[in-house]
Amino acid sequence: MYYYAVETLPINSITHKFLIRGHTQNEGDNAHSLIEKSIKRAKKSGPIYIPYQYVQLIRNTKKTGNAFVVNELNYDDFYDLKKLFEDITLNVNKDLQGNQIKLSEIKSIRFVKNSETYDLKYSYEGEWITVKSKTSTNTRKNRSDNNLNITEIRLRAAYNSKLTISDQKKQDLRTLLEKNIVPRCYSGFYESLF
Repeated sequence: MYYYAVETLPINSITHKFLIRGHTQNEGDNAHSLIEKSIKRAKKSGPIYIPYQYVQLIRNTKKTGNAFVVNELNYDDFYDLKKLFEDITLNVNKDLQGNQIKLSEIKSIRFVKNSETYDLKYSYEGEWITVKSKTSTNTRKNRSDNNLNITEIRLRAAYNSKLTISDQKKQDLRTLLEKNIVPRCYSGFYESLF
């Protein structure tokens, strides 16, 4: 995804540092904490019946400063990054020295526009290890479009239609509506799921 973004968008480089789980504290953690507290507070005064109630709670979570911006997404807003990975045929096997790449041990990775290589580190202080971006032949599967230029590759939608829910789930939701466990004023949302 980073390789595609750097090559197709007005971005010169992307460096991603993978943080150590449990050893970080950042503004994202603070935001999640505020949202969790807001939802717990709201649930004390009554149930949450539809996703839009969560959206409103999140938007109104902060008491000072700028409100959180919530971008609501639809099924057609998601892209199939597995297909993108297959189309790009990014080399994730060996670095320029022929050493096996240990994906689970990478601490930092960097992609630079118009480069035939990318860099990675196995420690935060260590030296960058250079990797040839493209494989000479696609070892994952034999593809005729292996030599596509990255700018010719198009993102594909992850979903072509709304995800369906099981018949059992539909019946359970109908029962909740019929017994007025979920108030009828929310029936429009649930009917849209059937």
